[in-house]
Amino acid sequence: MYSLLVVEDEKWIRKGIVHKLKKIDVPFDMIYDAKNGIDALEIIEEKHIDIIITDICMPDMNGIELIRKVKNLNEEIEFIIISGYSEFRYAEAAINMGVKSYLLKPTTEEDLITALSKAVAHIEEKKQYNNLSKENINIKIFNDKLQYEKEINTLFKSHDKSSAFLQEKYPSMYNSSKFKLIILNINFNTKDENKNKYYDINEVKKNIFDYLVNNIHYDNYCAFNNIYILNQIFILVWGDKNNVKSTSNRVSKKIFYECLESAMITKTIGISSILDRINDELYKSAKKALDLRLIYGLNKIYTEEYVNVSNEFTFPKDELKLIKKNLERGYMKNVKVLLLDIFSKNRFNKSNVNNLYFLYSEVVNIIYETVNQKGLDMENIMDYDLSQYDIMNYANNLEDIPVYLYKLIENTLTENKKNPINCRELINQITKYIDMHYEEKISVKSLSSLYGINSNYFSTIFKEQLGMTCTKYITMKRLNHACRMLRETDISIEDIAKSVGYNDIQYFYRVFKKEYNYTPMEYRNGA
Repeated sequence: MYSLLVVEDEKWIRKGIVHKLKKIDVPFDMIYDAKNGIDALEIIEEKHIDIIITDICMPDMNGIELIRKVKNLNEEIEFIIISGYSEFRYAEAAINMGVKSYLLKPTTEEDLITALSKAVAHIEEKKQYNNLSKENINIKIFNDKLQYEKEINTLFKSHDKSSAFLQEKYPSMYNSSKFKLIILNINFNTKDENKNKYYDINEVKKNIFDYLVNNIHYDNYCAFNNIYILNQIFILVWGDKNNVKSTSNRVSKKIFYECLESAMITKTIGISSILDRINDELYKSAKKALDLRLIYGLNKIYTEEYVNVSNEFTFPKDELKLIKKNLERGYMKNVKVLLLDIFSKNRFNKSNVNNLYFLYSEVVNIIYETVNQKGLDMENIMDYDLSQYDIMNYANNLEDIPVYLYKLIENTLTENKKNPINCRELINQITKYIDMHYEEKISVKSLSSLYGINSNYFSTIFKEQLGMTCTKYITMKRLNHACRMLRETDISIEDIAKSVGYNDIQYFYRVFKKEYNYTPMEYRNGA
């Protein structure tokens, strides 16, 4: 609905126009009238006005002057001029100020309807443009943040790579002399009374980011996602040595002691040494500190300085030989017992993380050697590059490492001796998991790993049972929920995209358009 103001000094003409307006089928909820420009300005200052119909020749202030003053107050108001003057100079002045309709007296009802329809259409057009402009600005900000995350995550994977984007957008940070990296690792306590509860890791991370923005006001740090590991947040600190040390100490302690107070959340922080570049060495330094959690437990702050403090370690030379023999002979129960012993807490009780890395690599080499001897294709069977410590990224303690390694070995070396499995029951379990976790970063790779199945076999039985790929099932689950939110809520499209698992809003638009042949905006508007 719209509000309209009629400005005309001749009373009967003014009342006649108002009478005509009330008769015609145009959506106005309020119609005001004023006898001159001065009265009109008072009404405009007190009321919301969408369209003004004004005469040209009036005492004290003519129509052109009124338009000029109103434009200074509110550029969004539309104008229609009704005048007895047909001189070009008035029409030219009106056009220059954006007036869409210039009607000559006497004005017919048809002329009024045409002019008003044009004004209403222009108002709607501007509203749509403004909404799109705001959305485009939000998309630009969101995309810049994603690009920032992507660039720094890429630098953490490389030793000598540079970033033109960071150099241009964040020169004071990028060109700093010293850096420190904090890795915050978040896990949910799923024991006892919490084991059947569902936790949203994205919501937890959002709360952490909000806490940092609202409570830690330093200009030499930035927090962002580890785009490869869902439950980790990176915090990069830069500046001179003293500032870096001070800020990293305060930020890490505030997050650890004040931000994450829930008993349902376990948090561990790994802090790097102070280095002079943003590269893989900075990341490895923080990761080494964080991986001390595997030896000494969660819910602690570890610094890289502690990585080499203790070095009491008994290398399990005989146990490694036994693992190799038992793998070759297929004695899987013995392999499991040996793995649990090799990665036992007692063995690493007074050790450092470098010994853990070395022993892990020795076990992995034995696995690869055995797989190769059996003539199996490692690339098709192994979902993870074990030499890159993928397992350690997701482990919470030492016990997780042998359990996962055993599961991987068992699935790999006994793939031709699978026990009969009820595929339907398995796929039902998996779809229930997807239904509960579709907004998380899940994929065929992560699901096959979670359920201990070779990814190729997993994909085959999923499609056989449901008639669609696992990726398609996840996509439709996300889009169906997005459609419901678009229909039933006023939540922004960007927030909807994030809530169903799409952090890249442009990718969400593409997937949505491909599936429904409409954009999310068009769908929301009733397409």
